[in-house]
Amino acid sequence: MAEWYYGKNGERNGPFTVHQFKELAASGEIQPGTLIWKKGLKEWRKASSVKGLFPEQKESPPPLPPGSTQQASSPASATVPTVSRPATVLVEEAVAEPVSGPMPESASFLSGLMDGGKYILILGAITGVAGDFLEPLAPINTYLFAGTFVLMAIALVFWIRLPPDAKHQWDRWVPHQLLISCCAMMAGIGFWLVAGYFSEDDKGVLASLFTGVASLQESVLELDKGVGDIKEDTTAILDETRQIGANVEGIGKLGGLIKNPTTPAEIYHNARIHELSGDFSNAFAAYSQYVSFNQDFVDPYITYIELLLTQRGRQGALREFEALTTNYPENFVIEFASLRLVTYEERVKKLTEFLEEHSDFAPVLLDLANHYSEEEMPRRSELDIQTERRWLEDFLRVSNQGGLTRYYLDKHRPEELLTDAQGRLTKTSGAGESGETVSLKDGNLVHVTDLKATSIEYSFDQQEWLPTEFGKLPILCYGWIRDKRLLDDDYTTVYVRYSDQRGQWSQNYSFPISPSDKARLREFESIGQPLSPSDFLDEEAQEMINDPTEQLRETQDMVNDFMGGISIPGIP
Repeated sequence: MAEWYYGKNGERNGPFTVHQFKELAASGEIQPGTLIWKKGLKEWRKASSVKGLFPEQKESPPPLPPGSTQQASSPASATVPTVSRPATVLVEEAVAEPVSGPMPESASFLSGLMDGGKYILILGAITGVAGDFLEPLAPINTYLFAGTFVLMAIALVFWIRLPPDAKHQWDRWVPHQLLISCCAMMAGIGFWLVAGYFSEDDKGVLASLFTGVASLQESVLELDKGVGDIKEDTTAILDETRQIGANVEGIGKLGGLIKNPTTPAEIYHNARIHELSGDFSNAFAAYSQYVSFNQDFVDPYITYIELLLTQRGRQGALREFEALTTNYPENFVIEFASLRLVTYEERVKKLTEFLEEHSDFAPVLLDLANHYSEEEMPRRSELDIQTERRWLEDFLRVSNQGGLTRYYLDKHRPEELLTDAQGRLTKTSGAGESGETVSLKDGNLVHVTDLKATSIEYSFDQQEWLPTEFGKLPILCYGWIRDKRLLDDDYTTVYVRYSDQRGQWSQNYSFPISPSDKARLREFESIGQPLSPSDFLDEEAQEMINDPTEQLRETQDMVNDFMGGISIPGIP
């Protein structure tokens, strides 16, 4: 009965009969270390564990000891009759330990991936969908992909250390299965990760494409704290974690604790020492004691908010500063500090309203500039850069008038802020200047180098704005002005503006229309390429354009004149 199998190079061979199996062993195809299996066995065994499969080795007797005679004999030297055994391989007589694990159906990594890996691929795709849905909270797919990649690298190290024969047995060893699973999982998650890079916002691919998903996302993620608040809390915690290593140096600069502090400066000093050393209980007590002095310095309240965010979360910080604004309603610095807790979307509005009442308070101008900074707004447009620049200029102007230093308890801090603002202003130098971001070519072609532009408009009086024929190239956006007033000598200036992805409008850029531009445009009109054909054709010609059948009738008449009445199909 053919029921025997053996494995070689990771492949299963069989079935064979008992006699065929013995012939394979005799020919050397099956070696003592070859794995074999027959129906009824739970595991594969080594061929050497089966008695009768290989001829037994006869051992030679050792040399006789000195003094013995050849005639001396023992009963053991007597001939032992040989008992014949049937040519049957009795696997039940095996004495070796069984080899664990099933023999693979295939030694191919690809076949293993297509077999069990396809289910992991589906799981990875589902995980990627979930990560995309939760994208507003954190870049979950990025974390999952990176973690899976590290796991795959570990599995690869273990696979390299396997014996050569075992490296082909993909279904047998844990490193093989782990490699297959990691590759499939990375493929499933990687699709959503790559697609996310082409999304215009942080909502994820599905929410960007389908409004229903975006609505569901907002309702599901509407927890005790908004998505923006969660991000702020997470950022604050990460920032605090990065500063742990520098806290020792900070404590060294501040010095030790002051015994029996009495002044607000001494109490704030101790609060910082407690905070940097991780003694948050005493730090909160010191901050509470400091705010009771009701001073108008910015830095103690800002550091207090940062401590509250990292230790009690945004809700705890909100409750604390709501109580402070109630207890000290005249302290506008407390009100300003509490605006750090306003959501990102509302911050500009709140800060602008605060600025209307405190125009000589430089810190609010710096916060407005920070809102449009590259750190806060990584996908900002040129308009955002221009806005940041204007706020920085206002901040430096008000600071020079004394609106900064007097609001800081630590007098070194204003110097750091001014140096940073100057550097950012230099970095954005030239952004938004006329002729760079927006330019007018040949009198009627607008170029905008801001790739975040979504529309371009023009006007002759800055009152009535009309859209251009908008287009986008990989390196710039453009808009064609199709208006016959460009040819009129009474109009010598055209104004241009553009909007970005957030609906913000740029400043109004003015461009003169030179006589040479007007002459060039008139030349295009004379050769049949007017700015807008409908503006320069008479009524009869216009009717022909609006009515294609009439135009075809004219063509039919011309054909009749030259070709003797040949008709054009489809023309009555």
